[in-house]
Parts: sequence; structure tokens; C-alpha cells
Amino acid sequence: MKNPVSPEQNFVSFAVSYHEAIMQGDYENANKFHKELMALRQAGTKEENALISSALIMHRNESVRLWAATFLLESDSELATQTLLKLTALQSPLSITARIILDLWKKKKLENS
Repeated sequence: MKNPVSPEQNFVSFAVSYHEAIMQGDYENANKFHKELMALRQAGTKEENALISSALIMHRNESVRLWAATFLLESDSELATQTLLKLTALQSPLSITARIILDLWKKKKLENS
């Protein structure tokens, strides 16, 4: 019998796979993983999503931290923005994404649904 995969494991897998697909220019798969991440968010309650994001906010993978921070903006904006600010300092394509997310959040243009 196969062990069920936890939402946290799915989150990590989808976040890592999304970043890998983007870096390879595979936008079809990137869109697929983005949809999976959004489905995870919609499947959980705000409290469940906050718990998952809080647990993964210090993950070793930058993409996981980026997604966790983005999902955490609504429930713990201080921790989320601190994490995103740290990501902006990296020498990585994710630093640009983190800057954009922070900018959209500050301008209240980031959709949280």
C-alpha cells in the first residue's frame, strides 16, 4: 500500500518543480505546477495554509521559501515580508520574483484568493 503524500510534501514538490520548469523554459509544466499550488491553497483553510507555510518558511530551497512566504502574506505579513526581503538579496532569478511580490503586496495589487 502506498503512503499518502502530505500537503506539505506536495507543496515542496510543486514549488521545486515549478522553479525547475521556469528555469528550463518549460512554461507548460510551470503552469501545471502553479495550478497544483493554487489547488493546494484552495483545498486548505486559511489556518491550515498558514500552518503549512509557517512550517516551510525556513526550508532550504529558495523556491519553497518564496511560495511559503507568498502564501503567508495574508496571515503573517511581517514574517512573510521579512522572508521575501531576504530572498531579494540573493543572486538568483527568484530575487526578482520576490521583489515583484513585495511590490504588488505593498500596492495591494496581489490577489489572495
